[in-house]
Amino acid sequence: MNFAVMSAEINADDLIITSYQVANLSKYKILSIDGIKEIYAGGGGGGIVRWKASENYKIDDVVLCSSEVNTNEWVSGTNYAIDDIVVYGSLVYKCITANSDTTFDIDKWELVREVYTVLYRCIINNNDSTFDEVKWEQIGGSGNADIEGLFA
Repeated sequence: MNFAVMSAEINADDLIITSYQVANLSKYKILSIDGIKEIYAGGGGGGIVRWKASENYKIDDVVLCSSEVNTNEWVSGTNYAIDDIVVYGSLVYKCITANSDTTFDIDKWELVREVYTVLYRCIINNNDSTFDEVKWEQIGGSGNADIEGLFA
């Protein structure tokens, strides 16, 4: 399995103190001459990347994906109807007053939830234009998680 180091290099003099594995994503705590550092490595497609529409993904590829990957961002001047759902400023909103405002007016929207990052492992080869959770297994992530927050 090929691994791509995500945040630092391992040197010959480094000592691996601990390591964790989630699917094909590894976290290593390293004691180096520069002190303790942590690095992350992912397998499959050569590392951890953000999910992108129409990319080719194969089994065991690991991606970071927004919890709202299939939800449209709010766009100035767009006609919004009651119950439309948008992402604005890392938050999900539901339209409660039809509008086509050029600035986001919080009084016309109801906060639904925060957007967060989820780590997925591909279980069915795909190159979909929208994220299909049936083809992915969630292996980590919660409220505003990033790679740092994926390990216990």
